[in-house]
This record gives sequence, structure tokens and C-alpha cells, in this order.
Amino acid sequence: MRNIHLILPRKVAPVSSDGPDSSNKQDLLHVSSVICNGDDLGPFVCKGFASSHPETLLHHLRSFTHSHESEIDEVCRTHYQDFILTVDDLQSLLSDVDSLKSSLSGSNFILQSVARPLPRRR
Repeated sequence: MRNIHLILPRKVAPVSSDGPDSSNKQDLLHVSSVICNGDDLGPFVCKGFASSHPETLLHHLRSFTHSHESEIDEVCRTHYQDFILTVDDLQSLLSDVDSLKSSLSGSNFILQSVARPLPRRR
């Protein structure tokens, strides 16, 4: 069976050039589009720390986070119950594994004690 991958159009932030803040707005839009596209933020982090001004990058990231808070909250709310159920399942599984381990250890002990008196072949 062949894997078919859909190619979705990439989101591109519009470029604005009004006012002295224009470079800052362009940077923010660029960071936002990189995040939305799921691209690597590594170059932005390196550039931010290399320029000795990581505060600007942090400000952009905080702005993006703030502007998407409701979306983030909704995703967290949606998956919270599934997360809790999964943790409960894992705790139950851990309990089952512990009882299986105990049972296996007991069976091994019985097998070892029964096999001890048997002569060993050479």
C-alpha cells in the first residue's frame, strides 16, 4: 500500500511597511508564519542570541502565544480528559504488570525447586 501525502499550501504572513515599527512587525509576522507552518525556530533562536538581544525574540514568541491563547486553551481542554484517562490506564497496566511479575517469580521459584533434585546430564 502506498502512502499518499497531501501537500497543503504554506501560510505566508503579509508584509507591511507602514511606520518606523515596520521591521519589528515584519519580524513578528515572519516568526508567526514560521510557527504556523511548523518550521524550525532554531535559526531565529540562534540569531536572537547571536545579536545579544534575545529579548526581541522572546517578545515575539510571547506575542504569538498571547494572540493564540484561546486556541491553545481549547486544544488543552480537548485533550485533558484523554490525558487523564491514559494516565489511569497506565496506572492500571502498571498494577497488572506488578502482579504478573510476582506470579512469574513464584512460578520460577517452584520450577527451580522442583528441578533441583534432578541429575544434570553431561
